[in-house]
Amino acid sequence: MSPLSHRAGTWARQHWPGVFGFLVAALVVAPVLVSGVAGWRREWLPTGDWAVLELRTRDVGSSATPLIGPYSRFGWNHPGPLLFWLLAVPYRLSGSASGSLLFAAAIINALAVAGMAVVAWRRGGFVLLGGTAVALALVMTHLGPSFLRDPWNPSVTVLPFGLLVMLCWSAVEGDGAALVASVVVGSFLVQSHVGFALLVGVLWAVAGLGFVLGSRNRRRRRARVLVVAGVLLALIWAPVLVDQVAGAGNASA
Repeated sequence: MSPLSHRAGTWARQHWPGVFGFLVAALVVAPVLVSGVAGWRREWLPTGDWAVLELRTRDVGSSATPLIGPYSRFGWNHPGPLLFWLLAVPYRLSGSASGSLLFAAAIINALAVAGMAVVAWRRGGFVLLGGTAVALALVMTHLGPSFLRDPWNPSVTVLPFGLLVMLCWSAVEGDGAALVASVVVGSFLVQSHVGFALLVGVLWAVAGLGFVLGSRNRRRRRARVLVVAGVLLALIWAPVLVDQVAGAGNASA
């Protein structure tokens, strides 16, 4: 065997698991992105809640940047603006047309699906990644392409909730990065729809307690992770506090 062939064989043995895992994850994410691109190319005229979602997304970055979440029919808004802020980036980059909002929602769902694939790979390698990919494919087939690009807050939070469950499980197994990521995903869910508050609170409690108990012999690392998570939580919820103190007081409502 020539040196070149030997090096190629060594590289393949070392890297093919990661390449294969990436390809599986890409196959699962692809339908979500295809759905988003199809929505982006549509002549879509949003009405009702969807029209309000687009108007508030367009406000991000202006003097009217939202500090509270989507409007509720009960006369108040959901807790925080994270949905609008996350939608605004792909919405602007894709042209700020109404169809861009569908594309932006698909990006959020694609990130959720990719996140679940990454957690599955980290926790269980090929076996868990393969099982997760099959489960996600079945779920997304049932939901349909329109759901995968729907920016309505009861819809765009479904797949991210699945990601939160997996992140909290990984945190219980001692994964500090998963615990920090769960702060972001859980905050997104609660800010976008207050109905997630109890579910997220229980998952956070289980994840935090499990992480602390599972990392007794790594005090410095545990403390560092908890500080990062706490600071991130405070930053994400700062707009809600600002609104409560100096704005409409939506949290009280």
